[in-house]
Amino acid sequence: MQLDIRNQGTSEGTSQTPVASPRTASMATMTRTFSGSPAEASAWLRRQAWDRDDDVAALERAFRSGGVPVIEGEFRGFLLHSVSGTWLDRVFELSSKLFSPWRGKALDGRTASADNLVTWFGMLLLRAIAPYAYFRRRRGAWHAVTMSARVESSRVVAGLNVLALDYDAPANRPLLRSVRDEVVEIAPGICLGRAHVRARDGAYRVVQWFTLERLDASGAARPR
Repeated sequence: MQLDIRNQGTSEGTSQTPVASPRTASMATMTRTFSGSPAEASAWLRRQAWDRDDDVAALERAFRSGGVPVIEGEFRGFLLHSVSGTWLDRVFELSSKLFSPWRGKALDGRTASADNLVTWFGMLLLRAIAPYAYFRRRRGAWHAVTMSARVESSRVVAGLNVLALDYDAPANRPLLRSVRDEVVEIAPGICLGRAHVRARDGAYRVVQWFTLERLDASGAARPR
């Protein structure tokens, strides 16, 4: 897969091209060299966690150039940015860098469903934010907050097919049912995702950016 993140603008229906800063331009050049290399894609995504302003624009362009991943297997996850505009952003980002409470996601193509994978600290953190949230223990890992998994058109980017992970499930508490993740694959086994919250008017707002990296049967990242 050749990743194309040439400046496309961030508003639907406009052809205006934003002026890129030197840092953004250098990142754009870097991402255009992925050419399907999982190692390079993974390294580039991890670097985005440390600089929010320019990097979110680069992530947006990468997301728009992604494809649909296979709905199967376990994926190691990492939170890149929390962009809700609330005090929770710092909580999520600091806890991710220090403790990594969120481990990733487990996808089941047979049942078209998915769970989040969390550590014990992640379980406690989620309990504090959403009491009585769904949890289960499976194969030594904590599964939390179930969701449906299917291929759909993006609710935010017109004309883009994504893996949609919808939290509107009976097992989840009402607070979580307005959440929807959209995930694309930018290199084999390397995915870029963003979490959305549905507002009262039905519009979806991006609140977090994250990565997913496919694991093999042993729980290790697949060879690159």
